[in-house]
Amino acid sequence: MEFSDPSIGTLRLDFDHQRVTRPSAQGDLSRVRALIHHPCHVRFADLTRFVYLTKAERYDLLAQLMGFIPQVEFQKALRRVEHEVTEKFEKSLDHVGAMADEVRKLLGMDDMEEKTLLDASTPVLGRHGIGPPQSMDDLRASLAQLRRQVEKDPSAARLASLSGLNREAKAAEQHSEIPAALAAYAADAQPFKQQESTLKQILLIGVYETGSKWLAQQEDKGICPLCQKRFDGDLTQHIAVELAKLTTLRASHARADAKRTAALAALRKQPPSDDSLAEASKALNGEAVASEGRALAADIKVLDQLRLKLVQGVELRPEEIDDRALATLKTRAGEYARLSAQCNTERSALLENVSQLIHALQADAGRAALVEDFRKLDAATALWDRCKRALGDLAGLLRVSTSFRHIVDDFVAASIADVQQRFDKVSDEVTRFFEILEAHTPGIGKPVLRLQLDQDRSVVPEVVFYGQATSPAYKYLSESQLNSFGLAVFLASVRYFNPGFRFIILDDVVNSLDGYKRPQLIKILKADFSDSQVLLLTHDAAWRDRLYKELPSWKRIEFIRFDFGTGPVQGQALETLDRIRKFIDDDQPILAGQALGPYMEFQLQEICEAFEVPMKYNRRNEYTLDPLLDGLRVRARAKLGADHRLTVALDDLSGEAGFRNLSAHAKDPAIQLTPQEMSAALQKWSVVEAMVRCQRLECFEILGYTDQGTFRCACGQTQLRKDSP
Repeated sequence: MEFSDPSIGTLRLDFDHQRVTRPSAQGDLSRVRALIHHPCHVRFADLTRFVYLTKAERYDLLAQLMGFIPQVEFQKALRRVEHEVTEKFEKSLDHVGAMADEVRKLLGMDDMEEKTLLDASTPVLGRHGIGPPQSMDDLRASLAQLRRQVEKDPSAARLASLSGLNREAKAAEQHSEIPAALAAYAADAQPFKQQESTLKQILLIGVYETGSKWLAQQEDKGICPLCQKRFDGDLTQHIAVELAKLTTLRASHARADAKRTAALAALRKQPPSDDSLAEASKALNGEAVASEGRALAADIKVLDQLRLKLVQGVELRPEEIDDRALATLKTRAGEYARLSAQCNTERSALLENVSQLIHALQADAGRAALVEDFRKLDAATALWDRCKRALGDLAGLLRVSTSFRHIVDDFVAASIADVQQRFDKVSDEVTRFFEILEAHTPGIGKPVLRLQLDQDRSVVPEVVFYGQATSPAYKYLSESQLNSFGLAVFLASVRYFNPGFRFIILDDVVNSLDGYKRPQLIKILKADFSDSQVLLLTHDAAWRDRLYKELPSWKRIEFIRFDFGTGPVQGQALETLDRIRKFIDDDQPILAGQALGPYMEFQLQEICEAFEVPMKYNRRNEYTLDPLLDGLRVRARAKLGADHRLTVALDDLSGEAGFRNLSAHAKDPAIQLTPQEMSAALQKWSVVEAMVRCQRLECFEILGYTDQGTFRCACGQTQLRKDSP
């Protein structure tokens, strides 16, 4: 990019396809960004999205059009944090509730009041000769006394220890899906490392597929699509073979990676062991189950270490594994499967032995009641203490959450006020541009953006519809009219918010605009953006011709095709009639006829509509050149007279042999025409078209029929009357 400001000069950006958002820059990019306060480009896709988006999505799009993306992104980030804090509070609240439910269940309590806990503890302690507690400190002292009673009874102490070992053994189960997931991955994994260069070519599958389709449409298969030179061999077959190889490799790689992901998830799902199983075994020293518990704890430790190594191996993607790494992975997976099965077998045997011992000890009802009462009271007291601490934490979290919500709400309110202020600054220009674009649509005007204060990022467009404010506008406006709304917002914003950077890109913005609005957009560009550099792109040939005529000083660039390897290819930027003249000059009358026929048919339909020409009904709407021109001749003769210059010009065109030949064969691909016929038809058509359009370049509209029996343009500068041939 070359800037007229000598302090900036030339800026060059080089883009890497792998990191398209971070170009390397040569020149003062920060200086340029400081100039561009507001987005200077709009695409057809942006305007189309404006029609179908939700209120929040439309707000985000307006953020792009009006240049307040940073505060919207910050607003989203604040809301995300607020949601996370709220979610954490709700999860903590649920956790506290679960603990409270467990306390109430253990002691049959109705609430979590301290008095209720003390009252529920009294009969439990009384069964063992301990008096009622008067406070939480009394309850803890009574619980210690009850513990001593359990410890003095060897059988009761042993029963408590066995219950603890039973609990820890149950928690030590090893997930059975881990060996299966590892085996599935090891079976499908293969050393992709040696095929690293081939894997990179998977990125070319799209190119191969596109090239294959392109070649299938070509008659001559011996021309290379890259260099346009002839080559020996069957390129189609070559591409098909390469595409099949890469597709198979990609499927194999994807299958292996999916099973790798599943194995990694299974490994991470298994919780790591701690010392609780070994500690529970210590309390039963000298018994066989203690030895079994220690052996199981040791094997689980080995299994944990092996699982960590497996996670490191499985974290490697298939293309990062070589033969050696894969062999190691398979060996470790086999060892893990063996040891995991062994641990589960040891665990089952331990649980069975412990259960038998517990059952024997529980035969003494008194001893069992002592242990059970101690267990329930100990667990209930511990949970009650944890609930009280957690409730204190929740109170603090609630204060933080409430304060943060107020901060976010204040920021959102300030953002809405800022957005409203931005729109208010440009609202007059938005109204003016919208009403210019919709000048031929009666009853609508005064577009407004209503920001809804009770919702985040919510905007509803409003218009005045026959004097009545109507909201939401998209219930009453067409897609084209809503696009006019979005385009008016962008044009007004870029005009106001980029005062030091008069540069605009309009990328195919007329695609869904009605035909009569396209000249209105040209009118806006000429009247309000004459001091700006405008880069306008379009695929619409008719509008392109209009732009060429009304903006003759603009530089024209036409891309005629895109070639792989070389990129876009430019051609001569000619309007349709100039292109037809060139075909005639180059002795290509068939191409000239194939271009002139559709052009004349399109223009005649527009002219006949404006002249209100009666046409015989055709349910397929296939009005070709001959009936269109005859209808126009009859209309001109009836309203202007046989001697009027337009009537004479139409008669000359109708009688021209080239036009008659074109009418008969325009839709025949084997059309036979001569350069002389095409030249005469083009010359006489040009005379007709010049007369039915406004002579004023700023208008250039087709003249329309009036109630006074004349034909006049919208600006009133050009008129055809019967008394003025």
